[in-house]
Amino acid sequence: MVSDAADIHLYDIDVHEASHGQGLSMVKDFNNITKLTLDMRQDFKTTNQDFTFQLGITPILLNHGSNLTFIMFTYVRDLDLGLLASTCSSLQQLKLQYNIYSNVTSKFEVVPDWPLKNLVILCCSHPGTGVFFNSPDETVFKKILAGATNLESFVVSYCSTFTDKVFTDACQFNPFTNLTDFMITNCKNITMKALEGTVLMKNDVPLKNVLFFGCDQITLTDFTRYQRYIETNHYKVQVQWQ
Repeated sequence: MVSDAADIHLYDIDVHEASHGQGLSMVKDFNNITKLTLDMRQDFKTTNQDFTFQLGITPILLNHGSNLTFIMFTYVRDLDLGLLASTCSSLQQLKLQYNIYSNVTSKFEVVPDWPLKNLVILCCSHPGTGVFFNSPDETVFKKILAGATNLESFVVSYCSTFTDKVFTDACQFNPFTNLTDFMITNCKNITMKALEGTVLMKNDVPLKNVLFFGCDQITLTDFTRYQRYIETNHYKVQVQWQ
């Protein structure tokens, strides 16, 4: 009756162990999906092998990836971000939170002029799961950032693979000339030196809002220096540090 639905939201999905996620794959039978939100109910504390992404989500991406403009995945285990990025050629918004990532697909390419505008990667653990701070594979993360040349908003939290090398290497291919909102929280492996040399002190990066929160290697001195740079050059950038 709703086979033409374009906006699919499924919350608190209880994937039965015996089905290994195959029931979820029936979402692929919707003909016109453009927006997909999946919020899983899984216990990351267990060591049971999980086939939810492989048998449940992968068929959806293979059948509809080229039409998807919005994806939000929460609490997904073994999320193959390389497969997602390579199949979703029309993606404009990608929001990932509390997932555990795999590195199965590391050799991939995103389409030229990939239309991704908003990227949110929250790697902090989900309440009740225990402490998991699993981050995307560095090679995969680098390729996604390098290919997201239309990115306007980038939010990253508790991501151990958001490092100087990953970001500076990505910036060799992506000048981030559309980036306006840049928010970094609790990322321990990024320094102000890498950020200043890539996006923060570039005239062609149209930043409007910048937030540094809980990033150990970004000090108050770093923040003060950047704030002074903004004031000296009369840039209209709101910048916060905590």
